[in-house]
Amino acid sequence: TSAATVEPSPDFAWSAFTAPDKKWSVRFPGTAAPITESLPLPIGTTSVTLKMYAMQDPSTSALYAVAFVDLPTGTLPGDPNTYLGLMDSTMASGMGGSLLSSSDSTVGTYAARDLSVLKGTQTYYIRLWFVGSRMYMLMTIVEGDATVYTQHFMATFALT
Repeated sequence: TSAATVEPSPDFAWSAFTAPDKKWSVRFPGTAAPITESLPLPIGTTSVTLKMYAMQDPSTSALYAVAFVDLPTGTLPGDPNTYLGLMDSTMASGMGGSLLSSSDSTVGTYAARDLSVLKGTQTYYIRLWFVGSRMYMLMTIVEGDATVYTQHFMATFALT
């Protein structure tokens, strides 16, 4: 199921997860705890840590993830939302993939950017936005034409 197609609701098979810092919540497929990972991420002359919480749907093998980066003050001068349009090609090339689509979106009252990127046989559906100096990223990854519930997953995300 592509991100533009209306999906059935898989809500019955998903469980709520609240971030340890209590700043957001989401529903992941299954009942196990999501895996967590921290990755160093160079931004200019600064290195920040990308924190990610992810879960693989056991029935479809699609991956669902919430990631965020807390940027040091001054890393992005001015309004961070002005950088959203630049994320399209930067994300696709940084992932070694090609940009399939991009569009404006929102998360609550925050401006966001939706991207789809093809990397090999995998399609990445990504939503990016800023809350202050924190950059959030919701992502689903699907192999080929396997079922993925991108719209549902992204709709379950809430800032708390």
